[in-house]
Amino acid sequence: MRTTPFTDPDVLSEADVQAFVDGSLSPERNEQVQRYLRTRPDEARRVGFYERLNREMQQSFEHIDGDVAQPPFATLARFSLIVAGCTGWLRQHLRAIVAALLLAVCAAGGWVWATRVPATVLDAGALMVLEHVLQPASVPAAAAAPLLHTTAPDLSSLGWQPVERSTAQVGPFARANGFIYRNSAGDFAVLLSVRDWTAPAQPQWQARRVGEVRLLGWTTAHTRFVLAGRAQMRGLMRAADLMTMR
Repeated sequence: MRTTPFTDPDVLSEADVQAFVDGSLSPERNEQVQRYLRTRPDEARRVGFYERLNREMQQSFEHIDGDVAQPPFATLARFSLIVAGCTGWLRQHLRAIVAALLLAVCAAGGWVWATRVPATVLDAGALMVLEHVLQPASVPAAAAAPLLHTTAPDLSSLGWQPVERSTAQVGPFARANGFIYRNSAGDFAVLLSVRDWTAPAQPQWQARRVGEVRLLGWTTAHTRFVLAGRAQMRGLMRAADLMTMR
């Protein structure tokens, strides 16, 4: 059995702590250390911490296949070296890590800003689509494909039917998608939507008018919507009501 001579009773050295925690002291000297610790609460707390850490390290490594059993303090020393090495690596590369994180945040913010679509830009896209739709023979007179009825918002209660899909470029990296509707009177309306992560919520639609065209816009779940049609079109505002109430 390895023994370690007990040092000055007024000072507990690291060698004393190591021998005590490893259990390599003789019973007589072990009792001396225990008596010493009972009179030194601060030292007792320190030794208790080492005992717990030593026990955890021993349990962590005792079941590793092929490993040679090591004294608990040797395991603790190896663990301390690993922690110190990781800390040193982090300290050495801290600037690079911070710079990479800042670049990632800036890139994400730049992408969000580049894909933002102001309401006025979406309105302009809807106006262009509506202007094209109002030209003769621009929309097929045949009934819409059945798929449109399953993907487009259902406005059949107003006599509105989707007749065609629609898209509009509303920014360098943004494209609005939607549908063209025809009501029972043969008037057309355009519904467009686009994702905008910077758009605040606006669940209630707001109306704007450009000449003879009325535009009804709202925003939900960071998605802008606009419904455009002739100001006198029957059911235009009721259609916006139906879609904003869903």
